[in-house]
Amino acid sequence: MKTYVFSIVMNILIVTSLSGKIVNGYEPDINVARDGLKKLNELMNKPMSPIEKRRLTEHSARLKDFVLYHELTQRLLFQFKLMFPGMYNAVDSIKDAESRSVDVYVKFLPIEKMVGNVAGTANVPLDDEGNIYSSNYGPHTVSISIVAENHALSLLAHEFGHVKYLVPNIATYRKFYIKHYNIVSADLEGIGHHHMDPSGQTALEFEKQFRLNLDSYLKNNGARPQRVMSLIESIEKNLEFLTSDSPLVATLGLR
Repeated sequence: MKTYVFSIVMNILIVTSLSGKIVNGYEPDINVARDGLKKLNELMNKPMSPIEKRRLTEHSARLKDFVLYHELTQRLLFQFKLMFPGMYNAVDSIKDAESRSVDVYVKFLPIEKMVGNVAGTANVPLDDEGNIYSSNYGPHTVSISIVAENHALSLLAHEFGHVKYLVPNIATYRKFYIKHYNIVSADLEGIGHHHMDPSGQTALEFEKQFRLNLDSYLKNNGARPQRVMSLIESIEKNLEFLTSDSPLVATLGLR
């Protein structure tokens, strides 16, 4: 019952877009995905060959998957912000060593799309120089990827810890990384967690703080957040009814 109440509160408040420097990693392409899904839904009602039907169905499934994980990421970021505002704001307002704001892009992904034997990653820009931080989203950005599973918020706290150290210290950390990790580049699970790695230490501190904050939150509020698998199931049900003229389009937009 408490989880249900938490879910209702989340659904009411989540219509307001997340502001600040933590960004849903699917956001840059979500409008294209939604528009494409609408057009495919319209085409599916027209006569076509079995081969064309199959191609459209496969393409539609990929777009639905994109929209699903966009909404899942949005909801999990909102959960984190609602439950742990201090930790969230520490990363949301992060700046590099030259006081430039850095955007932190976050994606929750199915396990088969994660690279290597890891549950979460934050990119380290080894090809850049000086204090600039960049990712596939451009200069002054960080890219975080996390597996969508029931400990996703804990994993997010861990990766936020890495980012909290990395962004203002990337110039010196590159040297540490090259010295300690180039020889174990194939072991992605070990990267970031050398016993002398200050980024790994900060990640563990964030993870510890997350557990303490979670205990405090549950004690004071009692409402446990909806589990990730349950969130995915509810979003999938909405997507099953998504059509070009469906009112659910606005709901999934989180606007």
